[in-house]
Amino acid sequence: MNKRSLYLSSLVSLSLAACGHDCPPPTPPPVPEWRTEVFDTFPYRARLTWRPALKSDQNAVVFVCGLGYRCGADGAGVSYYSDDLLKRVQDLGLATVLVDLSGSGAANRDDGDRVGLDQRAAELYQARWEVAGQFGAIYVGHSIGAATALRAAAKFGGVRGVAGLGFAPFSKQPNVPEKVIMALSDQGPYIQFSPALRKAFFFHDPATDAAGYAKDLALSDPFPRKLFSDALALFQDASPLELGKIRVPVYLQQYQQDGVYQPTQAWSYAKTDLFQDLGHSAELHKDPGPSRTALVSWLKQFVR
Repeated sequence: MNKRSLYLSSLVSLSLAACGHDCPPPTPPPVPEWRTEVFDTFPYRARLTWRPALKSDQNAVVFVCGLGYRCGADGAGVSYYSDDLLKRVQDLGLATVLVDLSGSGAANRDDGDRVGLDQRAAELYQARWEVAGQFGAIYVGHSIGAATALRAAAKFGGVRGVAGLGFAPFSKQPNVPEKVIMALSDQGPYIQFSPALRKAFFFHDPATDAAGYAKDLALSDPFPRKLFSDALALFQDASPLELGKIRVPVYLQQYQQDGVYQPTQAWSYAKTDLFQDLGHSAELHKDPGPSRTALVSWLKQFVR
């Protein structure tokens, strides 16, 4: 031990001897604050929340919304994904990214007859690297957002896991009469669900209250006609998603209106939970706690 080290050691010993057992505990390092950054990037919008001190050792959960919903990526409005869910994910130490893809929220409003599933899957992959390239990424999508996340994971990779909430394409048929589908398609390049149709299609009455319906209407957005067409096609044939190409953990949540998906042998590692008491838009119901808890529990495997 050199003279300087011996001197410092002596000072520490004298200090401890002077205060005995009354020495205050050492001051812990400050807890790094969460920071939020909004990306106004063509063609998507995104909002990243992360802890800078953990940036080099952190995964990010990238949330994608379904038909007619916005994720609030511009930071100016409500999001389908609740503050409670986002906080529970962040409390794990995971960064969060809310993404509005073309045709949703404040993102690019390109020709609604051109914006489809494959374009949005490519945009999601683009956002994953431009917004969260410093993190490992896990996709979480709702409804057609689930199909988008799964398609992006299958086609482009670059993620550590993917969760599909209300993954309705495995229903045997759409829960909308053919005449309603035709009337919607006749609206033009962008389609708007009426409040009555939203209630019938997205909700399960015993699990929904006035506040849930009010938030649903606040989130209501016109959506691209091609995306609607792509979503309907997946009810009949989900093979274009190429789910067998996904080689990372997969988690599916299905609700009262959704068909029960039985994983094929090629995709038998997918974990599936069925919530019979919740409708398709589970986040907006009176007690979404069980579905949130199950998702957060699945995400724990990605905490470093």
